[in-house]
Amino acid sequence: MIDENQECPTCGNENPEYLKECPWCGSQKCDLCDMGDDTACMNCEGE
Repeated sequence: MIDENQECPTCGNENPEYLKECPWCGSQKCDLCDMGDDTACMNCEGE
């Protein structure tokens, strides 16, 4: 079961529509900070 009220660890969104794993760095990203699987997420940029 997916916890729909989970906070996004990447951008801090408290009510994400979805959380998915970034294929580049493996961290979770939500509908607000997910810019597509072909683009690095905010966590990738810090690496």
